[in-house]
Amino acid sequence: MSTLDDIYEELDWLTDRLSTEVRTVALGVLALAWGLLMSDKNPDQAVVLNRKWHLLFIGGSCVLVMFLDYLQYLAGYWNAREVQKSYEKDPPVQAKYTDKKVSFFFRRFFFVTKQIVLAGAVIWLMAVLGQWLWEYR
Repeated sequence: MSTLDDIYEELDWLTDRLSTEVRTVALGVLALAWGLLMSDKNPDQAVVLNRKWHLLFIGGSCVLVMFLDYLQYLAGYWNAREVQKSYEKDPPVQAKYTDKKVSFFFRRFFFVTKQIVLAGAVIWLMAVLGQWLWEYR
């Protein structure tokens, strides 16, 4: 049977992995969208001509995802500083994080939001490329 500490450790590992994967996928999608936009090859130009604004918004969404990732860690830093300050002010046996703090809310909010925005960008890119492949089969 797992202890609460084991569960926290697993959640820490999973959220770290998710954040790493978010960065990797966002950069990959951004690179693909940017590569298609900058391409001067004929087949790729067909994608760009009709889908330029889609690709720009997909790339912009990926930049937003990376900014949300930054904001999540910034909120996490503020949350940890709040715990540190409360511990230094009145040291308990063990410092505790609380989900009642605004910084904790934003930490969780940015974590979830970046997952949703990235999923939307990937689905959007797949739809745009799928439509292009369907038209030029």
